[in-house]
Amino acid sequence: SVTADDSTLSGVVRFAAYGASADFLVVAARTPEGIDLFTVEASDATVTPLPSLDFSRPSATVAFDAAPAARLTTDGTGWPALVSGLDIALLAVGADQLGGAQRCFDLTLDYVKVRRQFNREIGSFQAIKHRMADALMLVEMARSGLDRATWGESDNPDADASVIKAWCSDAYEALAAECVQLHGGIGFTWEHDAHLYFRRARFDTAFLGNAAFHRERLAEALDW
Repeated sequence: SVTADDSTLSGVVRFAAYGASADFLVVAARTPEGIDLFTVEASDATVTPLPSLDFSRPSATVAFDAAPAARLTTDGTGWPALVSGLDIALLAVGADQLGGAQRCFDLTLDYVKVRRQFNREIGSFQAIKHRMADALMLVEMARSGLDRATWGESDNPDADASVIKAWCSDAYEALAAECVQLHGGIGFTWEHDAHLYFRRARFDTAFLGNAAFHRERLAEALDW
């Protein structure tokens, strides 16, 4: 958490995506009036890179010790802007998850059509057909939800964004796991791309709140 006075910030933010490569940081900090947004030059903070499960998504711990900051909002008005930005980011992450889930499905479908066992393509086995049908259902549910949230006019953007994050997280994690499993031995090797999708799926699920967090946020948004 980060606290602020009129012109400086103090505190620590963990797991800041791309924190080590940023030139400027936009920080939500607690002030006497509430939550406000500030911008800080990265050179005025202490940035410690962290290892990441997804090699393409580095993160860092960012520490502020009376770091000079410029206000972006005043009088505790930063929270609505922060929530609006979060909803937009959730839709972007959901689109990344949907694309990854679709790719995992396509890779797996192509493989089960050519991998032979007991003198037959494994895609002809009923158990594999059922698993692929379940996988396709997850992908299409995620796609329909994202289409509605991005093209329709929503009365509750918080709820829609949380639905997308929950559904797409479930779909991508399930499809990445199926991609590894149904590719058999090759799916567990570093030479195959399956592990890269698995890493991205796990990262995206945790990023900005996992599926359980967003189902709880959805319940609050709908007053359940």
